[in-house]
Amino acid sequence: MSQFNCTACGLCCKRVGKTKDAAIERMKQGEDSEMLREIVAFPYSYDEKGVCSKLGPDNLCTVYDHRPLICQVQKFREVYLPTLSEEKWYEIQEDACKQLQDADKRNTL
Repeated sequence: MSQFNCTACGLCCKRVGKTKDAAIERMKQGEDSEMLREIVAFPYSYDEKGVCSKLGPDNLCTVYDHRPLICQVQKFREVYLPTLSEEKWYEIQEDACKQLQDADKRNTL
């Protein structure tokens, strides 16, 4: 596996607010890391459901070429998890995507 096989479903972008809120909560409980600070520093707004303001109606990022590091699967691994193999990182990310898609099908997001 040489790259992340994104399905462009937009579900990660529809949960960005929840991801940021979860990172903030972890930090309030005393956990701290550069990775959590990166998530908390997400620069764009999101609505009350957690949907990123930069997600277009076609489920694609409207600022893709300028998206933050947290939205760049490969670059994020290189910066925060350099000892983790690409293959394992993509496996983790693809599993997370599958879980989001399964939850969305069950309408439990």
